[in-house]
Amino acid sequence: MISGTIPNMPRRHGISLEQNQAVGLFGVWDLFEILARPPFRTTPLGTSHEPTNLAFHFRRALELLFYCLDGFQMKHTAFDKFLEEGGIAGPNAGAFYEIQTEANVFAQAVLSNLNIVLDDIARIIPFVLFALPTESQKPKQGFLQLKKHRLPKYPSTSILPQLKALFDELDDKSSWLERSIGYGIGMRQRLSHYTDLIILSGSAPPGEARMRSNFELVSIGTSEYKVDFPTSLKTLLQDLCDWLDRLDALLVEHLCNRAKREGIEWQPPKKCPGYLLPIVRSATVREIPKVDYLYLPLCVPPHGVQSDSSML
Repeated sequence: MISGTIPNMPRRHGISLEQNQAVGLFGVWDLFEILARPPFRTTPLGTSHEPTNLAFHFRRALELLFYCLDGFQMKHTAFDKFLEEGGIAGPNAGAFYEIQTEANVFAQAVLSNLNIVLDDIARIIPFVLFALPTESQKPKQGFLQLKKHRLPKYPSTSILPQLKALFDELDDKSSWLERSIGYGIGMRQRLSHYTDLIILSGSAPPGEARMRSNFELVSIGTSEYKVDFPTSLKTLLQDLCDWLDRLDALLVEHLCNRAKREGIEWQPPKKCPGYLLPIVRSATVREIPKVDYLYLPLCVPPHGVQSDSSML
């Protein structure tokens, strides 16, 4: 159940509200499905086909990303309720340790699955650009390999300068890429390779009686590193979705031009692919937060475009 009304913005990546149902839109998913099927797929169905394998894997990785975002948000909500009931002075003091442990598990899983989603996107790009990409053009190791070692060596195409410029934006230390998986500073790096944990606490601002929850990514043993994890996750995902909207538009335009050159009868889908949310259904109705649902930006499909729940 969706509570409240939320202003929409034209996007193909984020959360769409449709007939009291939340849908996680991910427009770049289209690229996988397009290349896994005729007319772009020219190998016989039933034979091994790399874009088809990637499409299957991407669906599962995206599903897990949405699931883990939902799990973390539920822990966030549970801790708010824990504080409202008195926190460690309340009737269920032991819940603190359970919530904090599970919040850490979901936070790590969110960033790990986001990394997998990005790697899959990198692996499909050569199949968008080239009908038969060579092994040296495929980034087997994922997103960073595409950005640093494959893209600079690609033969010139009409969209290559724009594509390179889009990836060059990510060199900025404040980019979503650096904040997520950047060496030494990305949140996934901090959780995986440093002594960092999500630490939960409650505090009441001056003049307020109500406790507010703090979910901070903290480097244990030093005061040098402390991040408001939910806020950082929200801004990271918003910036990522903005970037993916532009990447998606660029690659779909290239596929249109490629179809014309190769004499392929094809038009891009009008519907935006997505998952009905939450991923795991429950016998009880769970109210979806009216703001910041899964920390993703809210959106409506571009004018004349509908989301596609048939791909769920």
